[in-house]
Amino acid sequence: MPSPHRFVPIRTGYWVLGAALALLSVANAEGVVPRKPVKIISAAAEPPTAEKKEPTSARGESGPAARVEVFIPSTERLGHATAKSHLAAIFDAVSGAIQLPNNESGEQFDLAALYKVVTEIRSWPETSLAAAIFMQDSEGRPRWVLRTDWPIEQLARRVQGLLDLETSRKILANVQLRKREDGTFSLELPEMQLAVLRADGSGSIIGSSETVELPEKLYGRKAAGASNDSDTPSLVFCRVNLAAADDEGQSSVLSSLLGIRSLRYTGGLTASGDWTERISFNWNPAIGIFIKGSVKRVKKQFDCPADAYLVAAVHVDMGGGLADGIADLPNGTTGQSTYGEMAVTVAPGDGFFPVPDLYYQFALKSEKKVIDAIRKFIDEDRDTRAEDDLEPAWHEIKSGERPIFWRDPSSDGGSGMAFANFRTVIFFQPGDPERKTEDRMIVAETTSFAEEAVAQWRKLCRRQTVRLPDGADAHWQARISWRRIYAQIEPYLGLATAFGEDTRPLPSAESLNDALSDSTINIRIETSGVRVTHLGPIPLGMFLVPTVVAEAIMSRGSASSESERERLACRNLRVLYHHAKLFNKDYGRWPATVAELDGYVDFNEHRHLLWLPERDRGLIAGIVSTAVGGRAYPEADREKVDDAIYEIEWTPTEWQLRFRDGEFRDYKTIAIDADGEIHRVPKDKTKNKIVGVGSPAAANER
Repeated sequence: MPSPHRFVPIRTGYWVLGAALALLSVANAEGVVPRKPVKIISAAAEPPTAEKKEPTSARGESGPAARVEVFIPSTERLGHATAKSHLAAIFDAVSGAIQLPNNESGEQFDLAALYKVVTEIRSWPETSLAAAIFMQDSEGRPRWVLRTDWPIEQLARRVQGLLDLETSRKILANVQLRKREDGTFSLELPEMQLAVLRADGSGSIIGSSETVELPEKLYGRKAAGASNDSDTPSLVFCRVNLAAADDEGQSSVLSSLLGIRSLRYTGGLTASGDWTERISFNWNPAIGIFIKGSVKRVKKQFDCPADAYLVAAVHVDMGGGLADGIADLPNGTTGQSTYGEMAVTVAPGDGFFPVPDLYYQFALKSEKKVIDAIRKFIDEDRDTRAEDDLEPAWHEIKSGERPIFWRDPSSDGGSGMAFANFRTVIFFQPGDPERKTEDRMIVAETTSFAEEAVAQWRKLCRRQTVRLPDGADAHWQARISWRRIYAQIEPYLGLATAFGEDTRPLPSAESLNDALSDSTINIRIETSGVRVTHLGPIPLGMFLVPTVVAEAIMSRGSASSESERERLACRNLRVLYHHAKLFNKDYGRWPATVAELDGYVDFNEHRHLLWLPERDRGLIAGIVSTAVGGRAYPEADREKVDDAIYEIEWTPTEWQLRFRDGEFRDYKTIAIDADGEIHRVPKDKTKNKIVGVGSPAAANER
């Protein structure tokens, strides 16, 4: 009998990533369903006068490019596939040991209520999901849009049904869905609009505002809906557009310096129940040639213990200094006797605490030269420390005919109450002439004694080993043993989850043996870019989707961009307006000078309210401004409030707080009135007209 918790959060979590989380401003898309050209209107994107020209750098033909795109061809296929995956079996096995906390006080976020809301969303019918997230507007408001295949009335009915749930009111309190005269719907709080629902062909769109729409193409492809993508093997697509520019045409550092245009992710499921994922991005070939000079393909194969938590083979050419850095030896000690290739093993520790041991394997060109160089360094280090009345740090012992070098962690003084002290141990392993393998130098970071660490390694190697890389397709390769990791942490997790009244013990690692298959990660490094593929029971790459979504929702323009300066200006005006209302309440009038607000704001502690970032005037102008001394941040020790950046227009019946003229590139000034309305005053040579209610710019304020 399956658990009553049967995989609901996991199954719905990924396809609800677009539907449910879009209601909380989460969404994005790869490959996808568009209907209309991009039309993103904001205070920064809409020119106030004919003088302002829309920047075109790194933009699409119809508007700015999306920061993040997500496409789910079929929520039903994703749900069915996820339910058959190893991840579903793992979740079903451990869910009985986890008890959702009660929220009797109502002061904490109610996870149980969220669980029931997600269960309701689970029953919603099949659809494809296509979404895009853009940079925030000039006032810091998210801009996102999500498309479904459902008609607008069906979408509105399902959203309303969700809001009517008693459990929904605990986490969506005061959120209402209102139908408007034009046939659209508004999802809103009493004083804030959260989203707009509107028709889009045979489907419907939910977005952060009426004017944000999907581009004509996302990820270079179109799709009419789930039916046209029923044969697509991938279940989730995601693209991070690193070249997407802000309102000033400035793209990310990765795009500008490395030429990386986008990061792409696709996820699917194999017939055996393992997730198959791919993450790839391209960079500038000129930069790629430089990177390939130090980040190279692993040409030698390493035998690594199979009874390890993680094993990996990498190749980083640091001129012979990689092994020295890991072994805590002076650079150049091993010289050119070690290759840049290295295998890393994270193995169960043999110390008092279950702290893993790290073993690093290096192939040697000459074992004798390395041993002689290490002995020479130890002799010199011992003499130097003797002059300073310090105990020797390095010691040499033997195991058979081969030396073992180890560093005493207490040689530099006591370690206090450290949880564990790691010793650096260096030992050697003979090669196999029949298999044409070289001698190996092994550097261990262990909490055990040196002899025990060496014995533990040899014991692990006598058992089953895995060879990395196992093929020519992977330049770097790693394997993760989830069964061994779970077996190690299960007793401790069991103690943490053993206090619930209705919980059952965690299952043993043996009972989850089939589901806890190993993960294999292959990395291929080319001059043109990098491709990472993963096969395993846990979709590691899929956690990238909510991460980049959250980052994109919060993304803003560069600090010196005009849109970011406008955002900060509007924020500062609203803060000052709040304190001006307090002044008005106390004195029965609005403040006539900014200095009168000092007792309410305390500008000495909040000097950022009297400052805006310097405008980006280009590289040459910036250099000249720096040389002659540009405007600086107000000094902390000034004796009086510097309110010159603001002006107040005051009469007994009217009040307005505004920035001084010349602070903005596209506006004469930005002001806030006694009603809390933001006004942008356009640059007009004939008349300084305040942009008020009914104007395009004012419409963007609400």
